[in-house]
Amino acid sequence: MSVIDVYPPPTMKYKVNKVVLNLTTATIPLSGTVQLTATAKDSNNNTVNGVNFFWESRSTLAVSVSQSGLVTGYSGRVPAGHTKNVGGLAHIYAYAKRDDGSIDTAFAMATITVLGQ
Repeated sequence: MSVIDVYPPPTMKYKVNKVVLNLTTATIPLSGTVQLTATAKDSNNNTVNGVNFFWESRSTLAVSVSQSGLVTGYSGRVPAGHTKNVGGLAHIYAYAKRDDGSIDTAFAMATITVLGQ
């Protein structure tokens, strides 16, 4: 018979209660960029240092977002039936990452408008 160690669920060194972004809305031109930065906060609204973030765009037709928070508006999107790029609206999410690399439930969202032609 062998003994199996049971480990607790993944945790963070510090509890992140919320994530705050430097911008919650922004408007950029086609091919334009905007830099988002995220800050982790605890339940007392103190900054939690050393937290990494996972960045995600839920509208990959309008923008891309790097894992450093740089948002870029796409310039090549011309929908069927249109002769010009119509731009778009995108939501960018920044999730706090746990020490083991998994995603925490704390996140923040920014709304980015990409201007059309």
